[in-house]
Amino acid sequence: MPLNRKKQSNSGGEEYATVIPKLVKWFKEEYQHLNCEEILAGNELKRMLKCPKMLMATYDKTMELLEDYGY
Repeated sequence: MPLNRKKQSNSGGEEYATVIPKLVKWFKEEYQHLNCEEILAGNELKRMLKCPKMLMATYDKTMELLEDYGY
């Protein structure tokens, strides 16, 4: 689904320069790491338990941030 801006801005992607660091900061606070191996801590069973939930939560947070910036 393409993203459509609700509001116009003269910035050429400056919002992304703000949104992406906010998403990274949230992810690190939420999961303590950015690296998959560190998140799973060597336990491959965690992949089936944690990864789907992390993907859904990250998608939701991404959509929330994009909405905050008018996308």
